[in-house]
Amino acid sequence: MKFLGLLAVVAYMAVSSTVDAAGVFVQPKVGTPIPGKYIVMLKQGTAAIDSFETKFSTILHRTRVLNASQGGHRPPKITERLEELNGFTIEDGDDDLQELLGLDEVDYIEQDATFKVIADVAADARPALLNRNWEKLPNWGHLRITQRNRVKSECVHRRCATYKYPKQAGAGITAYVVDTGIQTHNSEFEGRARLGKNFIKGSPDTDEHGHGTHVASVLGGRLAGVAKKVSLVDVKVIDKTGNATTAGIIAGLNWVRRNARGKRAIVNMSLGTEHSKALNAAVDALAKANIPVFVAAGNDPATNSCDYSPAGAPLAFAVAASNVNDTIAEFSSFGKCVDLIAPGVAAVYMSMDRNLHTTTQVYNKLKQTATPSKISGPLRGTPNLLLYLA
Repeated sequence: MKFLGLLAVVAYMAVSSTVDAAGVFVQPKVGTPIPGKYIVMLKQGTAAIDSFETKFSTILHRTRVLNASQGGHRPPKITERLEELNGFTIEDGDDDLQELLGLDEVDYIEQDATFKVIADVAADARPALLNRNWEKLPNWGHLRITQRNRVKSECVHRRCATYKYPKQAGAGITAYVVDTGIQTHNSEFEGRARLGKNFIKGSPDTDEHGHGTHVASVLGGRLAGVAKKVSLVDVKVIDKTGNATTAGIIAGLNWVRRNARGKRAIVNMSLGTEHSKALNAAVDALAKANIPVFVAAGNDPATNSCDYSPAGAPLAFAVAASNVNDTIAEFSSFGKCVDLIAPGVAAVYMSMDRNLHTTTQVYNKLKQTATPSKISGPLRGTPNLLLYLA
């Protein structure tokens, strides 16, 4: 079977309560809650957004009148219209939170939070990450996904055989890299990387951290990439210190869904937080629109991947990491929410062929062609399926 190789790169996963009734408030479990900032998710229905905006305008007008006469009451404002996800982000909403929760259109409101998504990188170390010499790095991970058995030990610390890949791997596919940004002018991308949208206010339209560029290189770089013809789109949601907000990530996913309409596309999210109902809902919305979303299982060996977001999203494709010894990587999370295991501490791979048109087809094909029962170690409910591309 001829595959178009694509790679979903999974790196350092970092980091709210269950709601099943309308108008429920969701408090974030970790990170730092942001006062006055909220993610408002509406009930399903085509009229919900327009109806909510009308009622929100009424609340806003009344608040302004009250503030003019009495002072001290800050009017709320919509900061992002999440039309693809059936919601909004708002700020200055503390004074009107209870009234917003009482609106018929509201399913739940989750407080926004800021949290560490990936480890910070020292300023003097960033150039090396942004300009890595891929020709001198071991390629055992590339070799492992194209063979059924374990890689020879001598290939761990040096390059062995040349990775054999379809020359048109990734052609016609757009990969949205939701991360710290991409250094799009890097020669590794041969002009195939472009800025999509920058959601970090006040930051330049490039990668100040290095993680996103690394991710994109392994995904579709000239030397390091598995899918060397894939088009890469930078969706910047993480700042130079490795921090992000729940609302910022969700806004990025909303933009992806709108921009990817009509394209053969995937999303890579090498990031995470503890359970966020709103973030999981955003991921599921993309998957339902036949935009597969590939995420890390998590980077805490003591934590079940189902407790992470987006790994715990029902329609995310969560991947646990294995190492060169065909055991679960020491940092990897575990559990039934994991869909597949893949080699490499820094990367996991996925593939698509032109006969796969839906999210379900892509996910099922990866599982059907995986190599079973090769991974040892404490799986703890993790499916023993190792990625295989041929």
